[in-house]
Amino acid sequence: MCLPRERWLSIVLISTLLALLGDATYVYGVKFRELVHSDAACTVLIAANAVEAHAPVAPSWYFANGDVWVWTPQLLAMLPVAIMGVGLESLRITELVGFGLELVALYLCFRRLTRRPWVAALASTTTLLALSKLHVLFAYVELSYGFIAASTVVIVSLLTPRTASSVATDRARVWRRWVAGTVFFFVFALNNPVRTAIFTLAPLLLAAIWPWRNLALRARATLAGLSILGWGTATLVYKYIFEPNLTFSPHPGHTDFVVQDLAGVLANIRMFGRGLVVLAGEASGDFSVTALPGLIVIGGAFAFVGFQVLGRRALTRERFLCVVVLAQFGTVLAPCLLGNLLLNPLSTRYIMPAFLPSLGLGVVIAVRAAARGPTWLVRFAKTWLALLPVVAVLGFIHTTEGTLEGDNLQWANRASHTELANELSRRGLTHGFATYWNANLVTLLSNGSAKTCPVFVGESGFVPQKWNSDVQCFERTRLPGRFFVVAAAEERDAVSRAIRAALPSPSERFMVGDSFEVTVLQLAEEPLRWLDLPLPVGKALRFPLRLPATHEAIRRGVAIETNDGLVATGETGTVIYGPHLRIPKGSYTVRWIGSGVESPGDLVFDVSAEGGRTALASHGTATAGVSKIQHGELQSLDFTLSRETLGIEFRIFSQAGAKVAIEGLVVEKR
Repeated sequence: MCLPRERWLSIVLISTLLALLGDATYVYGVKFRELVHSDAACTVLIAANAVEAHAPVAPSWYFANGDVWVWTPQLLAMLPVAIMGVGLESLRITELVGFGLELVALYLCFRRLTRRPWVAALASTTTLLALSKLHVLFAYVELSYGFIAASTVVIVSLLTPRTASSVATDRARVWRRWVAGTVFFFVFALNNPVRTAIFTLAPLLLAAIWPWRNLALRARATLAGLSILGWGTATLVYKYIFEPNLTFSPHPGHTDFVVQDLAGVLANIRMFGRGLVVLAGEASGDFSVTALPGLIVIGGAFAFVGFQVLGRRALTRERFLCVVVLAQFGTVLAPCLLGNLLLNPLSTRYIMPAFLPSLGLGVVIAVRAAARGPTWLVRFAKTWLALLPVVAVLGFIHTTEGTLEGDNLQWANRASHTELANELSRRGLTHGFATYWNANLVTLLSNGSAKTCPVFVGESGFVPQKWNSDVQCFERTRLPGRFFVVAAAEERDAVSRAIRAALPSPSERFMVGDSFEVTVLQLAEEPLRWLDLPLPVGKALRFPLRLPATHEAIRRGVAIETNDGLVATGETGTVIYGPHLRIPKGSYTVRWIGSGVESPGDLVFDVSAEGGRTALASHGTATAGVSKIQHGELQSLDFTLSRETLGIEFRIFSQAGAKVAIEGLVVEKR
């Protein structure tokens, strides 16, 4: 690779390459154990799940946000996991290989945009350069955002349309690239077709209809057709193969998108501004002088991309990629500002798949602008390029110092996590529970020997957090005779109350360092019904849905528990209600199963929505009408939903001394 003729550009290139090498050495060599967090651990845990099933996709995993891990770094983790098992070293090797592949892919794509290899090297290096600790957490330690960014650049590079003359010159080669791009887009879209449609397909279609001066209608139609073909095929596979056969998290997450009012939008704008400051290097989110170079580089990159898009309408590979990246930024930014995605400044990471390629494109455009162009543009381009080494040094400092807002609750890896994992393994404790930000991390650091499953903690006990976790975590038959519950220092009181409410008496408690308290319990004969929570919702529901009356999601009122289920006491009031489901549009039948009990009074069976505020179906009957039924259908009701509806409950009311024995209910789709 030849160095640039200008000495100052050689300094920029060499210093940026050294900075990237320093970032990678620091993250993957010196501080990897301390920087790994629970989300990053999923890469290896999902790979282990897939290896155990001898499949490329993990069949026994609660996929969150509708994201099926297909074209994701877990593919790279499968070989290390198969050889070395679950552990930190398997993750380290996976991240190193994945980071290297991203760098190579970006170099090859940028090399097609410029004749000078050193420009491609500087562009690919700048794309992955760490500007902040936020960048390190989500493009180094957890490859996801860098992996998406690199994959998008490759897809666009392969699908870039050609003018009629270039197609005529080498038709076979052009079509090979288009077919490869379509196949790659298909595999990429398998992860989540809905998100891919918004963040990748829509920008490609916009680029197809962009007012290019030298692109024929046939070429535009080919681009649109191939993009829709790749995405549409992936959507069919996702809908008819993945949805029926894989397990999705019952927690809504990003799939429960809500549009904000004006006050919410203004709050989002303020939060996004703080997030940009964090992305530029200031961990607190408050503006400081040290964040200014990073903000200039970020803003300047988008300015270069925008200038290239709006400057001319002649189709070039570079300009086509600029249009897609700018459109992608818009499709990501809109839901962030208008919806409920920006929970804290760290949520600004959602723009990274568009933000990262803009840095590389900024380099390609700035190098050319620094050589020729209006005086003001030459000066700005040279200033922007000269800032790259400064930002690289500041980024390294930001990476090694400072604490991100929320670190102690989310992205922190306390030194005692390793001590905790080792102590659990030493004591032979193989299965237990902890809050999400501790669970997967402890499993990873124990080399899989202490499977730690995520739970929500509440006053009434525990609710499994079936979110990026192993399905087997919450199967009672897989619990050993002894299991454990981990509580971090700030969670100790809440976890203790939950244990008293939902678990048998502890057999042992011990401390690990000054951060974690571990409670050990005997399984005994406790039913642990909370393991069945929460029920799936929406499209994840499977019918017929059968729930015993004693299911944790079915709440009891004037009823007592027996060996067969619940029996109404005869008091006036609600006998049972729940399970507060979100059910898709359609027609359904609910059947209550049980036995009649000789008693006076009346029973009312009903179906309601929105926590009882909307009546969907109801039927009252005297107890004499069901008194002779034994272990059969007490009542059935049909109801129809014109849209996906929240808060569906199936209730029984007792009046004037009515009694009934309830064994469960069945919901069927008609």
